[in-house]
Amino acid sequence: MKILNIFFLLVILGAIVAKLVTFNELSSNGVTGYSYWCFNWTFNVTKANSIIVFWKENSTTAYVNKLLFFDFIFIIAYTLFLCNLSYNMLQQQNRLYLNIWLRMGIGCILLAALLNLVQDYFIHMALDLKHTWGFMPFIVCTKWFLVFLGVVPIIVSGFLKPRQTV
Repeated sequence: MKILNIFFLLVILGAIVAKLVTFNELSSNGVTGYSYWCFNWTFNVTKANSIIVFWKENSTTAYVNKLLFFDFIFIIAYTLFLCNLSYNMLQQQNRLYLNIWLRMGIGCILLAALLNLVQDYFIHMALDLKHTWGFMPFIVCTKWFLVFLGVVPIIVSGFLKPRQTV
């Protein structure tokens, strides 16, 4: 049953990513460096502002809004997937430090998802304004750091077999 849940979530994630890729390409109008993913990975406010201006000037904001909708679904799906994976690893591990680390990882994944939602909300708001906010790079950095902190215990747990109890 656990394998079926993970497989089902992977299929959903794959379908959503396919839509995200399509709208990502449409959001940049084929111009390198102005896609949603470039915005999502930029840690520079000036570059973020130039991407927002590009979207407005090239009338691609409708594609960005559609992308944000699918990103919302993706956030829910990847959060469920990673939390489910962490929980399954948590049930298999009997090492105390790894159990604590996996529980903290679930918290990090949930916080990263919340920050991702906040980021998307501010992107949506920025499409109506002329600028982004100066704290967007902080949200981006913190989100990716939390994702990293949430995924590392899953990877480590996957390599460590549970201790044999006597």
